[in-house]
Amino acid sequence: MLRACIAALALTAGVALVAAQTQTRPDVYAAAVARYQHGDLDGAARAVAGWRSADFRDVLGRLAASPDAWKQLEAAAMLHTDLVVQEREVEDARIALHIGVADAIVGRLTAFRTTVDSDTRDGIAAFQERWYELGASVFLAMTAPEQADVLLGHGLRLFKRSARLRMYAGIVEEMRAHILDGNLHDPRVIAMMAGSAARRRIVLAEHAYQDALEIDPTLAEARVRLGRMLSLRHELKPARRELEAAEAAAPDPRTKHLAHLFLGALSEVEQNLPAARDHYAAAAQLFPRAQTALVALSYAFALTGREGEARRVLADIGSGDGDDLTDPFGDYLNGGISHESYRWLRAQVQ
Repeated sequence: MLRACIAALALTAGVALVAAQTQTRPDVYAAAVARYQHGDLDGAARAVAGWRSADFRDVLGRLAASPDAWKQLEAAAMLHTDLVVQEREVEDARIALHIGVADAIVGRLTAFRTTVDSDTRDGIAAFQERWYELGASVFLAMTAPEQADVLLGHGLRLFKRSARLRMYAGIVEEMRAHILDGNLHDPRVIAMMAGSAARRRIVLAEHAYQDALEIDPTLAEARVRLGRMLSLRHELKPARRELEAAEAAAPDPRTKHLAHLFLGALSEVEQNLPAARDHYAAAAQLFPRAQTALVALSYAFALTGREGEARRVLADIGSGDGDDLTDPFGDYLNGGISHESYRWLRAQVQ
């Protein structure tokens, strides 16, 4: 009898504990969001570890009903995004779950834009637009253009005149082209690719970059990318025009580096090897450990008979300390997270 009573009490206590945990899940989630807002990503990650999509759906309604709910929702969206960016979640299924939850939260923010003052409304819209860019870039960094395309579709339905989202739509098509044909940098491949599926993707990317530049002519990255698409289609004069304009107006070293890199490749196609060498050298000066530019520079030195300098450049590739191996072309080609938007979004919620 005593054993039976103890078992019954244990069962009752277990049921009560489960019920209590179920009842307090929204509070656990709200506390996790608050931890994230105060910079404690690790604590927030522990609080929601192992939660399923349905668990998050159950708690979002409570969060959306809180005072200043749009602030809480923005922070929640970035919590889920940061779990991925900071690699607290690394499995593909978990990444898709968290970015999917963040996407749903960002969509909910639209309803709040009709109930707040104009400055707040503009701030919410800016957050949404930036998040769609960041979310798409996360999937591009995983070489998942189809999933990036879904997020961009959501974003462009809300922000049809977003130059950056139009540019990212072009990046999706560009990645698809490279997946279809990994040798698009080879002039012989370019000469024989008329009518290929990869060429069609290049044309779609080109149109997207043109659309972005019609909205914002100062968007230097879109101009660099447009110049490269034109060069891949062997439209050399317009390609040079776009790349030179991008290099002159580039607001950051990364974009300027890419413009010089692509101008060097264009000069090679035109068989102007001294000009190619100068552009590769300019690119390497901006990012001294960028292997793509250094290999191209060494090759250009070799082709112009400067074998000693070619060997010296190759030797320099392995001489770095390992802490500065940034290669902008690697992110360009294989996808990279939009760190500018990531920093901006975190600053809004922390």
